[in-house]
Amino acid sequence: MNEKWKEFLKAVEKKCPQTHIYTQPEECLIYSHGCYPREYKWLLQGDYPYLTRAVVSPADEAEISEIVKLANEYKVGIIPYGGGSGIVGGTIPYQGEIMIDVKRLQDFSINIVNGTAKADALQEAQDTLQFKMTE
Repeated sequence: MNEKWKEFLKAVEKKCPQTHIYTQPEECLIYSHGCYPREYKWLLQGDYPYLTRAVVSPADEAEISEIVKLANEYKVGIIPYGGGSGIVGGTIPYQGEIMIDVKRLQDFSINIVNGTAKADALQEAQDTLQFKMTE
């Protein structure tokens, strides 16, 4: 990954003021792995070999869009991060890519006309539906 990631984070901070930015090693470690068995092996062996350089947590879809545009402009690699439950290694930042944590998106709606539901990231479908159906 190129070294423009620090400039990228400054641009995100300026253009997306509601976005949370995490850069501490402990915070980055949490987001640098999923549930892939090899990742657990790396964790047990000591220093984790592939840490993200930062995590950005946007407040809404508009900020995600702006972050993606900025990543393209600065040629910075990004990886979307939902809950970290992936088992195929898709969230491993091999080149220190920046994670986009989408857990703050919590919108949920039901269209009673066509019987569909729309949920943002990390909605627990069963719990949310149970809650909405009993309202």
